Amino acid sequence: MSSNADNNYINKEPERQVVVATYYSPQSVFKVPKGKDINKAHSYWVKYNTLYIYWTKEDEDNNDVEMIEPHFDANEMVDCKWPEDTEVELAEDHNIDSSDDDE
Repeated sequence: MSSNADNNYINKEPERQVVVATYYSPQSVFKVPKGKDINKAHSYWVKYNTLYIYWTKEDEDNNDVEMIEPHFDANEMVDCKWPEDTEVELAEDHNIDSSDDDE
């Protein structure tokens, strides 16, 4: 039997996240869709300044990739083919509210 605290944790929506792709010095920031946890995605990558996500193995098998353009874009003059680094961070750390509703 689980406690109410366990049930509240299970039903709690994850905090809004972003994926930050660093291209040497400038960064692009991609908003992860509200209510989704990128850490639970089957796979994701950033290429040519677009975030690609397979949420499940079935998405990958069906080539059903979600493509997300940056919310904050790195300098357009920079070669953005492959970022130097990508990190998952909280949206609030980049001044993005949950009220920034989009899919």
